[in-house]
Amino acid sequence: MKKNTIILLVILLTTIVGTDKLIFASDNAAEKLQTNISVKGTLILQAMTAEKPNNYGGIYNTYTTSLDIEKELKNNAKITVSLKGGISNYTIDRNNLTYSTINKDANSKDLYIETIYHKSFFCNKFNIDLGKFGLSKHFDKNTYADDTSTQFLTGSFASNKTVESLDDRLGLRLNYTFSKFDIDYGYFSLIKNKFDNNGFNILQISYKPSKKENYRVYGWMDNRKYFIYKEKKDNKLKARVFGIGASLDREINKQIGIFARFGYKDPSIQTTINNYNENSNNISDFITPSLLLSVGAQIKGSSWSRANDIIGLAIGQIYTSNLKKCNKNYKYHTETQMELYYKLEINDNIAITPNLQYIAHSKDDNNNLFIYGIRTHFKF
Repeated sequence: MKKNTIILLVILLTTIVGTDKLIFASDNAAEKLQTNISVKGTLILQAMTAEKPNNYGGIYNTYTTSLDIEKELKNNAKITVSLKGGISNYTIDRNNLTYSTINKDANSKDLYIETIYHKSFFCNKFNIDLGKFGLSKHFDKNTYADDTSTQFLTGSFASNKTVESLDDRLGLRLNYTFSKFDIDYGYFSLIKNKFDNNGFNILQISYKPSKKENYRVYGWMDNRKYFIYKEKKDNKLKARVFGIGASLDREINKQIGIFARFGYKDPSIQTTINNYNENSNNISDFITPSLLLSVGAQIKGSSWSRANDIIGLAIGQIYTSNLKKCNKNYKYHTETQMELYYKLEINDNIAITPNLQYIAHSKDDNNNLFIYGIRTHFKF
């Protein structure tokens, strides 16, 4: 661990504890400190078979853990610190075999520190969050398809894949709450650990007519430079890429809930300049998702006397950026994702989830991939 990381940890923990006495021997120590502490961990074992032979057979494992600390401060403020990390021998997503990602946690190798200062005004109607966190912390949320450690593993069900990943960034979120509406604005740095003038901007409007349903729509602007692929010798850069998205969920009854997610950006837009490989002759290196559609459902186990068990089923498609007009050898296609899981709750702290995933016409040479595995999640 780097020296500056250790120093940062000490500073953060000192800030949280403040001048209070930390007496871990006491059962109500956290309550005395006005501090909430939770520990979570996830172990995922998966195997893959493919219709066309590839080099990615075998058993893959991923283990991630997180420590979350929330400290209440004076005047409607609080600070939240999350320490996350993991280990993995997973190579499927690291080698970009799909546009959707099969297991987002596979890339959780290093220590990731999320720090958020939250302040509320006007009886909690206006809220500010400032710190280091990801886009998914407050935007594109979904009740039934949001957390890959307890819900769907497939990345395109848990987030909008037309937006390139913005985890571990300096960010600002402004929120104003009306009776049934929320308006959120977010700004995220495109250079890690540094605020700049040309960051990522997002504006989201959420409508919640009741406790059982949520409708979110948003638009975003990314100031990273993207390529417009014409021919390999004539790639043009384009800045200020725009996109839109939506995330909806609704409880049908006490047993069944449904969700849908949508994302879109200009199909002529290719990869960002940061991911561009000028020596590549592989046209797929220029392709990114331009349209995402997914729908699914969650069914609770009340009907078979397992009230806390959950079945999840989802299907979706990703339409890639359109290069057919630019390259006659490019075969335009869509990637289809399907997933089925059964979450078996052992007790309040432990759940085991068998999981099946199917990816049709994947990025890996239009291959059809079948992934099966089991996930164990604990929390304290």
